[in-house]
Amino acid sequence: MNVANIVPPKWINRYPYSTYGMALAHWVNEYKGYGESMRVNAEYLILDNGAFEDKTLSLKGLKAAIAICHPDEIVLPDIPGDGKATLKLSWSAFTELRPQRCMFVPQGRTYDEWTACLSRWLRNWGDRDEYLVIGVTPLRKLDSSVEAKGRVECLQFAAQTKRPIHLLGLASPQYFCRNILPIVGILGIRGLDTSIAFTLGANNVLFHSSAEKIDLGDPLQYISLSSNQRRLGWLNIAILDYVAKSYDYCFPGIPMSIIGKVAGRWTKYWLAGFAKPEVLMLTCGIPAGRYDVYDNQVYPLADDDEAEGELVIL
Repeated sequence: MNVANIVPPKWINRYPYSTYGMALAHWVNEYKGYGESMRVNAEYLILDNGAFEDKTLSLKGLKAAIAICHPDEIVLPDIPGDGKATLKLSWSAFTELRPQRCMFVPQGRTYDEWTACLSRWLRNWGDRDEYLVIGVTPLRKLDSSVEAKGRVECLQFAAQTKRPIHLLGLASPQYFCRNILPIVGILGIRGLDTSIAFTLGANNVLFHSSAEKIDLGDPLQYISLSSNQRRLGWLNIAILDYVAKSYDYCFPGIPMSIIGKVAGRWTKYWLAGFAKPEVLMLTCGIPAGRYDVYDNQVYPLADDDEAEGELVIL
């Protein structure tokens, strides 16, 4: 599965770029140079519509963003939680823009509404020649009852259409690792976009299966980042890319090989093979804490956990 790591405009050229990229339309129009940089860096560029960030653009604004970054694929406008309005708005945008490649994002407040929205869209679509992708959101607008079907069920339904699937956002590292990763290969999910790797790094949090999600929020709050925060963001991106491409991996720990490779950007000690684990970990900006280095994997430890391998305290 490809990952489009979303990074604020300020840092777009300071982090490892994704060849599979997603540009946020409102950022393209608001921040000079952002759209152009995304176009240069990404081999395949998707233009998001900003709905999830409550920044949905008018058709005029969307056209302006398209003219700047020349995306390979466009996310059609949607209204979170409203299937009928999404169908109307998406079809209007499609007939106006006529993109050769587009992503439709079904919406609804229940699983039945969501599936009905997608089914109706596909009936309208028919056997058109244009390339169509199904975008699946974290479904936060669905009914919150325990019985309500969630993202996995929606993904399974979308997979029956035999269309490419893209995950719009990552609900949480825990849910992603426990519920999404095991089915990525089975369902043939094409890609994911998320700011989680950057945001955790900017908040001095290591990406792992038990990390709590932190929303990106206003990009201007990240104008100033320490070297440790930037390096941890690099590491988090590398970790997420690794687990997304190794979707049958249960992600119990972080491979030391990834930490060493990222550390190699700033130090060559690891190449000689004699750098201690704590040196590599500190070089990557891994935050203070207790870690178990066992079988070439790094496991964050709680205060009362014992290490099976080498205990490293940062």
